[in-house]
Amino acid sequence: MSDKDQLKIVVKFMEFGWCDYRNLKPLQGNLKKLPDELYKKLKKSFEQKGMFVPFFVWRKNEEEYYILDGHGREKFFQNENVILESNKGGHRDIPCIFIDAKNEKDAKEMLLIINSRYQEFDDFTDFTNDIDEDFIKNIVNIDEWNDITTDVDIIDNIYNDEEESQEIDDKSKVIGDIYELNDAILFERALNKYDIPLLKKEMLTSIPEPIQVYCGDGKTLDETYKGFWLFLKGCYHEKVNCTQGILGFYSWDDKFEAVWNKTIEAVHNIKEKDYMSVITPNFTIIPGEPIAWQIWQIYRARWIGRYFQEAGIYVVPDVTWTDERSFDFAFLGIPKGPPCISLQTQNIELSSQVGKELHEKGVKELVKQIEPQQIFIYGSPSSKEYILSTIPRGLPTIWCDSWISKRREKGMYDK
Repeated sequence: MSDKDQLKIVVKFMEFGWCDYRNLKPLQGNLKKLPDELYKKLKKSFEQKGMFVPFFVWRKNEEEYYILDGHGREKFFQNENVILESNKGGHRDIPCIFIDAKNEKDAKEMLLIINSRYQEFDDFTDFTNDIDEDFIKNIVNIDEWNDITTDVDIIDNIYNDEEESQEIDDKSKVIGDIYELNDAILFERALNKYDIPLLKKEMLTSIPEPIQVYCGDGKTLDETYKGFWLFLKGCYHEKVNCTQGILGFYSWDDKFEAVWNKTIEAVHNIKEKDYMSVITPNFTIIPGEPIAWQIWQIYRARWIGRYFQEAGIYVVPDVTWTDERSFDFAFLGIPKGPPCISLQTQNIELSSQVGKELHEKGVKELVKQIEPQQIFIYGSPSSKEYILSTIPRGLPTIWCDSWISKRREKGMYDK
């Protein structure tokens, strides 16, 4: 066959990733409906087989994600407040295929193609002769299946680690089972004047409730507590089960400086402990320090956060600032509308009116620039009432008493 006779098709598949289903927006409007009878069948199918087909998503921009395929599943997840069990994403993160569309009209046309039928069943009986009849009866609208969302070869290729390894191999070197990527490959140039790395919105997550900081002996967990844990780097939790916890860096900087110096080793340790997610490092910045140094600290925090994301780790961005000059760079690299941001308040000079004013201005600025959906606050109980009073009314907030205060409460720390 000559080149002239060959059919060339443009691939609109951008990338595979993970996304919190609560951030997705429906594109189909009232095009299709999900009756109660089919809703029950959909629920039963998830109970039987779990989730194994990704959503098709059009990422209009860094803030807007529209569903091309998966409207019924998204509605079901929202209604049932579904918690997903996966070793890849957070508890509400779904696998997504991001599709390249020029505009909304182009995306809608793709949606119609996905929901169209280009094949008909030929020998249905022969194909299903070893499948239980009850299972077949539960399948939703089997006569309207299409070859796009049920093509096993497509799904297999998406998850094919061998092919992915070959694609990455030219761009990186492998240490263990983690890719140590070159900066040029790992981070596209951020759209800000300081080139602070941009965190991937689909790899951001929220903080679960209830949550408290772990301050035990490093060997056991309080089994009477049924919530989630905040484990702090360098604060004695190396021998406990961390699968129901988040890793944070609210301790002295020297406790976690190695995360910057030996990031690949830190990734190995984090993945081995299997934390739910990680709060990005809180490198200390102090009013009066050179601006160049403050920018460098923010740069390092975002760089590490993005590196974690590229290694498959979900993160919550830590936010910190000093005076009004820092508002120029302190919030860069965080996509607008993140599921959650984290804020530690131990360094606020509450005895100083100037310190309070800088905190209050900073809170207003972060809400203006970032528009977070949730704020997680780590601090001393003595400042809780004041700190919470500075958060805009209606913005969901989670408070977590500090490690030192919990140690004192338990009689484990010198007063």
